Amino acid sequence: MKIINRLNLIIVILFIAVTILFAVILTNSNTITKENRTHLLFHEIYKGVTELDLIKYDYLLHHEKRMEQQWNMKYKSLMNLINAAEKEEAVKSIKADLVVFGNKFSQVIENYEKKQKLIQEEASEREINSALLIEKELVTQLLIKSHSIFSECALLAENAHNRAVKISKLSTIITFMIMIFFILSIIILLFLVSRSISKPLNKLKQGIEIVSKGNFEHQIEIVSKDELGDFASAFNQAIVSLKEATASRDELNKEIVERKKLEEKLKKLAHFDALTGCCSRGYGLSLLEQQIKNAKRKKTPILLLYLDVDNFKYINDTFGHQEGDKVLKEAVKLFKSTLREVDIICRLGGDEFLLIFPENSPDEIPIIKKRLNKNLEKLNQTLNRPCKIDFSIGFSVYDP
Repeated sequence: MKIINRLNLIIVILFIAVTILFAVILTNSNTITKENRTHLLFHEIYKGVTELDLIKYDYLLHHEKRMEQQWNMKYKSLMNLINAAEKEEAVKSIKADLVVFGNKFSQVIENYEKKQKLIQEEASEREINSALLIEKELVTQLLIKSHSIFSECALLAENAHNRAVKISKLSTIITFMIMIFFILSIIILLFLVSRSISKPLNKLKQGIEIVSKGNFEHQIEIVSKDELGDFASAFNQAIVSLKEATASRDELNKEIVERKKLEEKLKKLAHFDALTGCCSRGYGLSLLEQQIKNAKRKKTPILLLYLDVDNFKYINDTFGHQEGDKVLKEAVKLFKSTLREVDIICRLGGDEFLLIFPENSPDEIPIIKKRLNKNLEKLNQTLNRPCKIDFSIGFSVYDP
């Protein structure tokens, strides 16, 4: 077989390898795009559930018609999003839970309106107390279901994100391995050609050996203008391309390292509140879920303290948001000085906080209140600010 024919054979093989490489890259790109779409979908669902949860809390605190309308609009929007993506198996479970959640919220609204009607009609104390008892039970069920949905959506969003990152890394590794196989194939084929021809190809053979050891700066001397010269020229060009590909790979590895650092930073921001340094809402609720599991296993109660800063809107409007931020920071410092190391401080949003006291019984409530009020009084005396810090609080007990 002539040299030109052998080179043509090599070209055909190279074309097939490039085609395979392109097909693999295209397939990996489609897979990554699909996983990114899934990740975006679950992120949007998680975002919608979070907003729905916030509106629910606002309604339970204020019982305004406007909040009920907002909840219905957000609920309808979220259900439309879920219906559009119902082919995802995980979405079906979320949809079923959301339907139950919606029914519970409607029951809470109906019971509240019934209670208000009883009060307006000056019904008997027994009927009003019965309505209050039902309201408490419905709100408890609503909060439990809300927490369950929130945790499920957070887990699905996190799993989708991890799966997208994993597939992206795997695709990079596969592409890199195919490129290495492609490069090694070129070297081996050229080496076989060099052995099949006469001694004038010794320089070409030596050049291939040098390049195969990783010296991409080496250039083969062109000694003729015939097929051997053309081949040497093509080989030199391939080395230049290989060098550029290696440089591109190094830049890609650097970008991957920087992306990992950014992901770690984002993960930290997701777990802790940037202003106060305490647990964020999502992370705090996940810790609460862990504490509930521990309480069930150990048969020990958990105290929950929900509180918000009094007149926080007035402080922001009168003294500015910077003063409001200082109030929140001082409040968290107060909590840390009052609580044990095992207790958990979670900022739910705005001026609302949730304090979790693992393995604490209702008997500890007076002690906690006394300690909190004492430290709060000291803080107000020390700060000497134009506005005093005060809280509205409510305790709840989880006793398995």
